[in-house]
Amino acid sequence: MTKGVDDAKNGQYSDVLVNRVKILEDADFLYIKNLCENNDGWACVYDKKTTKVWTRNVPTSDFCMIKAHCHMPDVSASVVYDVLHDPLYRSKWDHYMLNAEDVGLINPNNDICYYAVGGMPPFRSRDFVMQRSWLDTGHEKFICSHSVCHEKYPPVKGYVRGVVFFTAYLIREADAGCHLMYATHSDPKG
Repeated sequence: MTKGVDDAKNGQYSDVLVNRVKILEDADFLYIKNLCENNDGWACVYDKKTTKVWTRNVPTSDFCMIKAHCHMPDVSASVVYDVLHDPLYRSKWDHYMLNAEDVGLINPNNDICYYAVGGMPPFRSRDFVMQRSWLDTGHEKFICSHSVCHEKYPPVKGYVRGVVFFTAYLIREADAGCHLMYATHSDPKG
């Protein structure tokens, strides 16, 4: 990701993170911030009340990038961050989650996890092995992930192994509540 903040402004990003463990740096978080905030080249496909959703074609992929912005006037950034970041609590609100396992801790702000999600017919269930990275600066909180390989988590029978090029949450305090920004580019495979 450090390849370029300028790339984020152009809606491009480097997929060199896939299958590579990398501790994110300040430039990576700046890239994510720019990607979430800059709407040039994005098509707004949903705009109602406090939520907007955009898509952007990716020349090297059959799947577009998606990003969303939501203002939650009654929820603090800390609560949103904790809900999104807590793997044990995820099963309470993520009804498609079939399994989530911690694979290993890289450092206090990075880990590897396994995540399996149920599919809606006619789609088969998917699973992912991802590196998660997070940063809490107080005013802004980031949760990011991308696919990696791990020898103890090879593809599993009954699941299609998906690829997450990147997924990022940016949660920012607001005068009332918080703003949640989400950007992702994935290939569900299959």
